[in-house]
Amino acid sequence: FARFAPLSPVALSEFPVNTWCLLDSDARADWDGWLAHVPFAPVFQAWGWGEFKKAEGWSPVRFAARDKSGGIVALAQALVRRLPGGPRFVWIPGGPLSNSKAPPLDELMANFHSDLERALGWCYVRCNLMERRDGAHAYALARVMTRPWVSLNSGYSVLLDLTDDEAAWLNFIDGKHRYYVRKSRAAGLEWRYGADDDVLRDLADLSTRMTLDKGLRS
Repeated sequence: FARFAPLSPVALSEFPVNTWCLLDSDARADWDGWLAHVPFAPVFQAWGWGEFKKAEGWSPVRFAARDKSGGIVALAQALVRRLPGGPRFVWIPGGPLSNSKAPPLDELMANFHSDLERALGWCYVRCNLMERRDGAHAYALARVMTRPWVSLNSGYSVLLDLTDDEAAWLNFIDGKHRYYVRKSRAAGLEWRYGADDDVLRDLADLSTRMTLDKGLRS
């Protein structure tokens, strides 16, 4: 998780201007089409997930960054809630996402917070980027963002490739999890990978039932 670091005008001048624009509500087809070409794109950046979260009091807003030709190089679906006193809390699970045509991460993100504030007003932004990152990416991200004062989880992520065949997947996980997978198979449960509407609908239903059963706040 990360929040945006306050940068001085001198620091910001190191980066070229990359403008993020607010997308209209009729941009779903373009959004889903672009997302389909991003490897391991998290379901939490799917348009349908934002619509599902409306029922839990969030307002989804979508932003896109474009290159000089107008092509989309990055997307960010933000879930917004108004805090007491007026500011907005902006939560971006699994994003922003970029493709191979995007500029370096620090350039791409340098003006992200200011562009959000122009669209939404005063806001506090937190992101949970799930794209694969190496040390260079982590360094670039640290130039424009900083870790939050309060952590929401352990700070670790697990990347599990469900596109592998079943034997390779079972060999990858540890014995305890293999036991539960085989137990679920005996119970007639089916594991599916995808980001289509049926999968999103099943995930939304499961999330709702778990939230209610465990008495959690969404």
